Amino acid sequence: MLWRKASCYPSRHCKFTELLVIREHERIGHCGVSATLTQLRKNYWIPKGRQLVKTIIRICLICKKYNAKPADQLSGQLLEIESPNPLISNRRN
Repeated sequence: MLWRKASCYPSRHCKFTELLVIREHERIGHCGVSATLTQLRKNYWIPKGRQLVKTIIRICLICKKYNAKPADQLSGQLLEIESPNPLISNRRN
């Protein structure tokens, strides 16, 4: 981790950086890449930060559920009715 003029440069591969991105992503309400990166860059500059944020958002379960496509309904085969008598008759008894 490097410090320079009140900015912090955490390494991209350390667990602290991943936890920092996850916390910020959850804090701002699971917003997208640019919003998460903007909030992070107020205090930290992460090398290849956009790539890391994309990775974190891709594995976020809440974001996966929100962005999922609706499932298609599968229909089964219909059974044929074989009856010797018609179901509706025009004759009156």
